Amino acid sequence: MPEKKKRTRSEIGRSNRRSGSAYENKVGQIMDKVWFNGVRRVRRTPASGGYDKRFICGDLIDAQDAENWPLCCEVKERENWSFDGIAKGGGAEFWKWWDENLEVLDKWLQYNDYLKQPLLIFTKSYYPNYVMCEGNMSKLAMKKIDPNLTLYRDGKQYHIFILEDFLNAVKIADLRKLAERK
Repeated sequence: MPEKKKRTRSEIGRSNRRSGSAYENKVGQIMDKVWFNGVRRVRRTPASGGYDKRFICGDLIDAQDAENWPLCCEVKERENWSFDGIAKGGGAEFWKWWDENLEVLDKWLQYNDYLKQPLLIFTKSYYPNYVMCEGNMSKLAMKKIDPNLTLYRDGKQYHIFILEDFLNAVKIADLRKLAERK
């Protein structure tokens, strides 16, 4: 039997990017189904990761109305997290994703007056899709559903919901009101 060829770092990186792109597309389709009656509007950000963050914020945009898309989404499909680890104060990689999203949002706000809301969407194998948010967005969702997990960090409260439940509880029009101009 021939020996299995070891993958190079470049091949592994390419595979991870494809996986991330596929998950971003999947999340976009879920948002389309719930918020836009199946009309294909939510798309991966063009050249995701390589775009100018002054003009586009996050991994997903509304292709028909990018300027008024109220979210700055970070979308991750990774295996290296657990709720137990996060709840016990660990989860450094998890919080790194959230902090990256806030950095992108800060860059956006330096050049724009539209207050987008940060959103972390994540999953791993055999788990549902989850979403983490804070502040007013959490309050909107909790009018209709209970969070699956509440986290505390640096004096702030964060809530994690199952993505589909969150999307059904929080309407896109409500999010647009939260993201009004400064």
